[in-house]
Amino acid sequence: MKVLFLQESPMYEALGIHALAGVVKAAGHECDLLIESEERDFIGQIEDAKADLLAFSFMTRQQEWAINKINKIRRGLDVPILIGGTHPTMYPETLSHCNADYLCVGEGEQPVVDLLNRMAIKGRTDNIPNIHIKSPDGGIIKNEIRPLMDDWDNVAMPDRTIYWRYPFLQELPLKRFITSFGCAYKCSFCYINNYREIYDGKGKFFRRKSIPRVIAEMKATREKYPLRRIHYVDDIFSLSKTWVEKFLPIYWKEIGIPWSANIWIAHMSRKMVELFKENGCVGLTFGVESGNEKTRRGLIDKDLADDLYLKNCGYLKEYKIPFHTGNIIGLPGEGLEEAFQTARFNNTIGVTSARSALFWPFPGTKLTEYAMDHGMLTSDYSVEYFNRGIYPTVTHKDTEKLKIFNNMFQFVAKWSLFEGAARFLLKWPANPIVKLVATLADKSFWFSEAKFFGLLNWSGIVYWWHLRQSFMNIRRHTADPRFENDALAQRPFWNISQSDLDRITSKQTNPNRDGIT
Repeated sequence: MKVLFLQESPMYEALGIHALAGVVKAAGHECDLLIESEERDFIGQIEDAKADLLAFSFMTRQQEWAINKINKIRRGLDVPILIGGTHPTMYPETLSHCNADYLCVGEGEQPVVDLLNRMAIKGRTDNIPNIHIKSPDGGIIKNEIRPLMDDWDNVAMPDRTIYWRYPFLQELPLKRFITSFGCAYKCSFCYINNYREIYDGKGKFFRRKSIPRVIAEMKATREKYPLRRIHYVDDIFSLSKTWVEKFLPIYWKEIGIPWSANIWIAHMSRKMVELFKENGCVGLTFGVESGNEKTRRGLIDKDLADDLYLKNCGYLKEYKIPFHTGNIIGLPGEGLEEAFQTARFNNTIGVTSARSALFWPFPGTKLTEYAMDHGMLTSDYSVEYFNRGIYPTVTHKDTEKLKIFNNMFQFVAKWSLFEGAARFLLKWPANPIVKLVATLADKSFWFSEAKFFGLLNWSGIVYWWHLRQSFMNIRRHTADPRFENDALAQRPFWNISQSDLDRITSKQTNPNRDGIT
């Protein structure tokens, strides 16, 4: 049997697809992958692949692309389609919102192999744990979820050759690895709480690969690809002090490649920072979310005091470890002044670079429920609408200014003198010159991020060029007219572009539309 994975853009090599490709091949099946934005004739390439199963793994905010593409593929190709990943796991009703045949909830290594094995012998596929399937009568058969995986030593190695068609990705000197699964914390904006509920009673939620397994994965990668920088994409790499203290000296001795990781700032004692520095750490990322301690601890459920950030970030600066933060502005109850406060707090702790995002409410999370209860979100907010690209509007008194400030955030976070300029410019948020300055400020973030991840080199330039082309291609792929009754429901949360509105109002409704905006 042959499975073909389908991906929207080359933003990254998906570690989940690496893992699935490894176990699929080890089970005697074939697999390949196509990235739409890199292909001139995506549908034609799918047809030429002669696959027995098409597979989409996607996160929320990619669901519109996936659902739309599935429906288009189905019009001309009768091949079973499987969906999985974060979004289908959180919202399994997605299976009824598109023309896919199967949905995998949670970890997919064993379920996908079971599905392919059953298909190979034309056996039953309606009773596989973790797999939901459409029944002949149009209903959905939902099978139980199996226990969480806890032993990777006996699982096939991830297969990075699945991206053979795209050398610019394989030649990228930065490679991503994951050493653990799950998280010990319960931030109110995060999907991980939903995962924890799905797997309640199915095993220990936070799990870690063995040290020999992690080292083996890295050695296997180094044998085939350039490897000059590693980033650990664990939700929290620093969780489990004992494991980290054992792992890092072995890693530095046997691999010896500079690395960065996602961490929890509370773990960064002087001893831990010194350990990181001595064993090759060249960058860390962590969340600030809000510069208002009351909001952070009460609304976000992130019990981290300002003083703790100041102390532990002081250790990072003392040992000259660059650090990058994630921030959310426009949170329920927070306006423009709180956004400036968050930027100032980043400046106070001495960030190397800072990313900000307007609050994006994911259905079913605790923070989204809070926003709805307090009148911040308007319109229907069911997952069915969400999957059609119809989003409620954020009700916020500082909406227009926050959208502009979001682009200026890093400048204010890094250079306190820019705050005065930002406040002056925000008096005219609709002014084209102000928008241009904000756009240029936002572009600087990409330079900072490339520097942070060691991508200021030729391979990095080639990668960013492909990424730019990818975004342009995605816009062309999604150039189908949007329709007024969908768009006015309002997309996305913080704005709908004038070009979208012009396209909507200038074209008549297509009677054959599939409901995807």
